[in-house]
Amino acid sequence: VRFSDREGIDVDFQAQDVPDTVPKGIALCLYRIIQESLRNVAKHSQATRVEISLKGQDERILLHIIDDGAGFVPREARRTPGIGLASMRERVEYVNGQFEVRSDPGMGTMIEVSVPMAKGNT
Repeated sequence: VRFSDREGIDVDFQAQDVPDTVPKGIALCLYRIIQESLRNVAKHSQATRVEISLKGQDERILLHIIDDGAGFVPREARRTPGIGLASMRERVEYVNGQFEVRSDPGMGTMIEVSVPMAKGNT
């Protein structure tokens, strides 16, 4: 069963200029970030729509995940068990990437990830 069908949340996925081959470590990292983000959307956000964008640009892969949900105060989420933002950040840092969360109550949430396609990122 697809996430959209199971949760009743529309998901729009767009991929642009993603290399044909992505190192396994980076691919797994991005997959897990998307997976955890969708889990958070379903569990916490009350969103009706999620947009996921994966883009290759200048030897990097960019991932944006945006929902139209309830939003939250990111610094307060650090004290909330089970949200998984810390583990997402750690996964991205492990592949030398950058991770950012932008959210405000009532304004939805945006997760931005940028990962270099450097040869050391296997």
